[in-house]
Amino acid sequence: ETDDVTLKPAEFYAENNITMLLGNGAKSVNTDAKTLTLADGSGLAYDELVIATGLVPKRIRSFPDLPGIHVLRNFDESLKLRQEA
Repeated sequence: ETDDVTLKPAEFYAENNITMLLGNGAKSVNTDAKTLTLADGSGLAYDELVIATGLVPKRIRSFPDLPGIHVLRNFDESLKLRQEA
């Protein structure tokens, strides 16, 4: 078992100006404007968005089965997504 469960190494995120925000849940998402509001009231714009719901994967009703939307239930599925990235 490995501790590395990210899709890319940390250097990739730094080199590509990607910030992972952990511990501050999303309150709302505006997919048309590509913005979201966080639980603390702050707002963010995004180009690409990963919603990680925690231990139990949850389908979000407002996001139908669209290309580029993935649900990860186990480590093997994260490895498969890494290969597709």
